[in-house]
Amino acid sequence: MKTATLFFAMVLSFGLNASAQMMAPTPPTPFEGIFAFEGQYQITGYRHSEILMLVNDAERARMETLRQEGYSCLLKPANQALCSINRTLDPFDPAVLQKVTAAYSGYRVQFYEAFGTPSLEINSQMFQQWRVEQKVVIEMPSREIATRAFAFANYSWANGIDKIYPGGNDNPDHDMFVPTMGGLEIPVVFHSQPNRFVLDTYYVTIRLGRQ
Repeated sequence: MKTATLFFAMVLSFGLNASAQMMAPTPPTPFEGIFAFEGQYQITGYRHSEILMLVNDAERARMETLRQEGYSCLLKPANQALCSINRTLDPFDPAVLQKVTAAYSGYRVQFYEAFGTPSLEINSQMFQQWRVEQKVVIEMPSREIATRAFAFANYSWANGIDKIYPGGNDNPDHDMFVPTMGGLEIPVVFHSQPNRFVLDTYYVTIRLGRQ
């Protein structure tokens, strides 16, 4: 009986160890090289919003009209309502082109050779984060500080999506890159407010090509 119990314990221990090894996270392969914006981007979403001051019948009637047109209206404090709708936008919309060009002309990022072994900082079933010691330099002429350098990058994985954060939490601009087969992508949001009662929100993916 003791022999059978011992054998069962050994089998169980072996199974748990094998399972743990199978579940061990795989370190990321650090990106290296220069990636630059070459005019490629994609509009992934567009939202038009109106702010209504519900102080008279005309404004309340406007809210009902917007609801009938498919807007979703959220009541806010001080008799206000925010009515929004998602729309399809021309992929070559001139307003978006102007914003992208102004923000990302001359943009490039260089990942230098990594040194040492990536260290695992967070490990869960839904999220993993690694610290990779490598120099990362970002050049973005449109920013007040056009060139910024970082000594490390966080490589994270969540819900099947890989992301790279140069400088991790020490990066005040929270630059984030999504690796792709051809280079890197940057998801960004642009806003346009023709007046204080209208807001347009553009969701755009900036594509960086390997140089």
